[in-house]
Amino acid sequence: FMWNVYGEYELYKNLKFKTSFGVDFNSYSRSYYRPSTLPTSLDRLPPSVPEGSKRDKNMLNWVWENTLSYTTVIKDVHNLSAIAGWTAQKESVNTSLLAGNGYPNDLVHTMNAASAITSWSATAYEWSLLSALARVQYSYKGKYLLSAAARMDGSSRFGKNNRWGYFPSASAAWRISGEDFFQNAKALSFIDDLKIRASYGVTGNFQIGNYDHLSLMALDNYILGTNNGQLVYGYKPNTIKNEDLSWEKNAMVNAGIDVQMFKGLLGVTVDYYNTNTSNM
Repeated sequence: FMWNVYGEYELYKNLKFKTSFGVDFNSYSRSYYRPSTLPTSLDRLPPSVPEGSKRDKNMLNWVWENTLSYTTVIKDVHNLSAIAGWTAQKESVNTSLLAGNGYPNDLVHTMNAASAITSWSATAYEWSLLSALARVQYSYKGKYLLSAAARMDGSSRFGKNNRWGYFPSASAAWRISGEDFFQNAKALSFIDDLKIRASYGVTGNFQIGNYDHLSLMALDNYILGTNNGQLVYGYKPNTIKNEDLSWEKNAMVNAGIDVQMFKGLLGVTVDYYNTNTSNM
């Protein structure tokens, strides 16, 4: 199930505080049994060896967001809006799988009736993200538009030396069709709206393993003893830790032109952009 609840309060004129909390919860348990009366995929003749499995999964993801927002219009020409806040998110997952065969009959389908366990697995992991953000937008008479934003994100998936990433962005636009000289040019009357724009921004990527920055262990066997040694189970280092592991960053420059013509019947957009990825 999914649900979300929020509250908003006006602290002062045009200044609002909003908090929201959302939950995504997914839980299921699935049992499977193939009786001996069904043929196998090889000889296609019954009876066959019965097989069964049991699979369970529980996933909980919650997000908490808190923001302050401010908007104002000054003398009908200056339009200003700003927002600042922080968010927190965490996800926890548990899964398990058990499969077996060799049931003595088709009367009992639960896993305890299987004479042999053929496979099993279990996983448990979690990750979390803490973010701070701010954005300011300004326009003058709808002709000159400016925007600047910044984010600071910390992910549990990275090493303690570089857990936080900083991502700024800025953009500007000029609506040429709002200028007096453009509106007075009869030769351009077929153009409804003409705007040029440019922007620069950095985004981050944290889609890696939950524990890649840690030194992980793996099962291994070892011969214990010099004479007629016994095979024993143990653990060995499987990965090398990297506390400097950090965010992949994508920096993009974008410039473009937007044109609307013939009372909205035709629109043209031309874009140039270039993206550089670092810290892959």
